[in-house]
Amino acid sequence: DYQAIMSEVPYLESCSPYVTKSGQAIYGPNNTPTSIYGINEDYMEIRRLSVAKGEMFSDQDMKMAAKVCVVGQTIVDNLFKNGEDPLGQVIRFDKVPFRIVGVLAPKGYNSMGQDQDAVVLAPYTTVMKRLLAVTYLQGVFASALTEDMTDYATEEITEILRRNHKLKASDDDDFTIRTQQEL
Repeated sequence: DYQAIMSEVPYLESCSPYVTKSGQAIYGPNNTPTSIYGINEDYMEIRRLSVAKGEMFSDQDMKMAAKVCVVGQTIVDNLFKNGEDPLGQVIRFDKVPFRIVGVLAPKGYNSMGQDQDAVVLAPYTTVMKRLLAVTYLQGVFASALTEDMTDYATEEITEILRRNHKLKASDDDDFTIRTQQEL
């Protein structure tokens, strides 16, 4: 589905696979509850995130399912309480070690009161293979070229998913598409 959406929808600016797992991030004696998000680089554009320190993981890291991550400032604050430089340090998530290659620029809380800096981002291939042991995506994030193209992109994606899932005209969708307009 992700590949078809990427190659067949002309209205998309960015598209990222998505898998996630909740758990504890651990560094030495410190730990913090968080979620790890398996994504690709397009996720940064879609969510308007940027790396303030270090770098984003690479396409090569995704191909190799490398155990690398980018963390938010809340993760840094909760795990590196003595002011250590997080870059290059290894944290654990569900006993799996991840080397920190970047720290996100702070975003603060969103409109629903969620701390947007309490995140760990890793290659989606790594999260799928090493944490979830699955071969499927939990979702796809996408952004349209312009806001007024959102409906066109949604229609195209719906057609592709219905075709790929072999749904008849009388069948209900077996997927959900949500847009920013709905939120």
